[in-house]
Amino acid sequence: MRFALSGEQINVWGWDLVLKNRLVNQGVPESSLPSDEYIALIRRLAHRRESLRLSEHLRSSLGGTNLSFPAQLEAQSLEELAEFIETYGDVMVKSPWSSSGKGLRRLYKGMVTENDWGRCRRVMEKQGSLIVEQLQNPVLNVGIQMHISQGKAALENYSIFETCRCAYKDNLLVSDDYVRRQCALYLPDGLLDSVCEAIAGYLEQSEFRHYSGYLGVDTYLLRTGEGTYMLRPCVEINLRMTMGIVASRVYHHFKDRFADGEYLMETVYEPTPDALRQRVSQASEILTPLKDDSLYAIVIRPVGNPESYSEINSR
Repeated sequence: MRFALSGEQINVWGWDLVLKNRLVNQGVPESSLPSDEYIALIRRLAHRRESLRLSEHLRSSLGGTNLSFPAQLEAQSLEELAEFIETYGDVMVKSPWSSSGKGLRRLYKGMVTENDWGRCRRVMEKQGSLIVEQLQNPVLNVGIQMHISQGKAALENYSIFETCRCAYKDNLLVSDDYVRRQCALYLPDGLLDSVCEAIAGYLEQSEFRHYSGYLGVDTYLLRTGEGTYMLRPCVEINLRMTMGIVASRVYHHFKDRFADGEYLMETVYEPTPDALRQRVSQASEILTPLKDDSLYAIVIRPVGNPESYSEINSR
């Protein structure tokens, strides 16, 4: 999102009051920043219950046998959570507000510990509830990146990404058509675009129409016990810039050097600067500056063994 400032622009990953106050304290005129009311709107829309609402809209508007809608609940008490686990088995629990894989925890039926219950209780006390859903095993993560302006939502790009322990790990450097082709290998042709259109329609009809900027909707493909594939059309809504958008721009910048789907953009962490420099020394491109105290870098490297990127390629 951008706001003008004396002929320049402020580009932020996402807005909240902490960031706004920091900019004000650094001398940025408050008139150049979003209002507190607008930031309150962003906070409301960033609550994970909005993902549940979008999922329900997609279920009613699209239906179909190729879409998966696992049971979900905004639990208000530990009793509700326990009943959900008893009914549906293993689950993923999510804090209402968190990002980048934080606030997510897997709970397995019959193996929930007192420490698990304590963590869930503290989240409920602090944030008012807890999002819980049936645990599934995705085989391919697909991002749908959108942009909203003046109440109109449009596709920014598609992406394919990988996570590790629920946190972002990397993105394939791919075109939108590459993502469409990958999905069409396992799902009806055009299904991804149909989901995108339905998401755009929902954004334009709901409170999201008052938001201006980027957002990402995470989806994934999963394999059923019968060996067929389904698409879960809404896992998360990320109300901000996303790494999927960055990866698309990196792909278009380097597409003459790096073939579609053969390279990835990866975030690398190491405990020491020396270890980081050693690890990234063989990268095809280093996208972030390496300073004397750097402990992470974003790099481009070949995919290597395609089967290592997603289970779906080895089926």
